[in-house]
Amino acid sequence: MAQTSETPLRHRIADALSTGLQKARIPLLIIVAAGVVFIVTYTIYSEVNSKRIEKATSLAETLQTDYSSWQNASDSKTKTKLEAQIAGEVQQILKDYPRTYAAQRALFVEAGLAFDKKDWKKSETSYEDLANRFPNSYLATISLANAAAAAEENGDTKKAIELDKRVLQAKGLAPEIPRAIFALGRLYEGQGNDKEANTYYNKLVDSYPSSGWTNLARDRIIFLAAKQGTAGVKPSGK
Repeated sequence: MAQTSETPLRHRIADALSTGLQKARIPLLIIVAAGVVFIVTYTIYSEVNSKRIEKATSLAETLQTDYSSWQNASDSKTKTKLEAQIAGEVQQILKDYPRTYAAQRALFVEAGLAFDKKDWKKSETSYEDLANRFPNSYLATISLANAAAAAEENGDTKKAIELDKRVLQAKGLAPEIPRAIFALGRLYEGQGNDKEANTYYNKLVDSYPSSGWTNLARDRIIFLAAKQGTAGVKPSGK
């Protein structure tokens, strides 16, 4: 009797499993099909994205070559032709590959060319645009420092101070920071704000004692200290 009662139970279990698998067959097939679609889609995306990056990189290299040619060109006709070519290449990269490293290089070249031409406002705008679009790029801090220099050349001291202060917010040991600190001291000194100038000069001496800019800062501290009798200024921290 025990064997007879066990047989239907086994059959019932087998039937239940078979029925369960039959019911689950369609969902399982759907999951497998979805997995296959995902793999194929991802493979296609990766290949397309790789080709896009390759194309963008190629355009950036061409742009850099044309910029170097523009810098080395001696006649105005060649420079004018190359300049128009560079402008078109920059716009193409920014339009077709706006979030790539090529776009960073395009803005950097555009800003550099404007700086070379002494088009200070355009240079400032392009450098700042790069820093705003790509805040985590290694070019961001360099671009802010260059934008500050362009703003100062353009006579916009207020904007130069704003941009140099943004340089100070850079993460890590950005090599542009000591230059920006000295520039801030010099800009404030130029405004007649010797107290604020001293603050930055001393900040440079304290924070970056081995920087090449520090010797210049020490000279300015000594100079401002010499004015103490007439202007009542003392080097900060003294």
